Amino acid sequence: LDVLVAGALDESRRSGDLGEDGIKERVAIALSRAEARTTTDQPKEPVDLRRLAESVLEAFLDKALARQIDLGLEVEPVVVAGHEWLLREFLVNVVDNAIKYTPEGGTVTIQGGPGGGEGGGGGCFAMLGS
Repeated sequence: LDVLVAGALDESRRSGDLGEDGIKERVAIALSRAEARTTTDQPKEPVDLRRLAESVLEAFLDKALARQIDLGLEVEPVVVAGHEWLLREFLVNVVDNAIKYTPEGGTVTIQGGPGGGEGGGGGCFAMLGS
């Protein structure tokens, strides 16, 4: 982990992006790459996408309220086979960016449901912001 963080800091210095967000982004990318190498060793498990989206939105309520952003959820019940921690990381990054870049007083809505995947057993998400 220390090697990943050091590499991310070096990359931020080289790119000139020394701000906290830049460093956090580089660390997140480095960790994601390291974790991606281990997903093939981990069995997929059932993940309830609606429950996952609800818990992610709950974590961002204070941040959204501070910017007067209305958070919405329009996700049909669907369970997919996957890595919950990886799907959570994906949603956290998307919701965080949506709140960060949506104008104050706007809306951020997660939509999702069944779709795609092998044999039609997958799920999908969409992020709407205004």
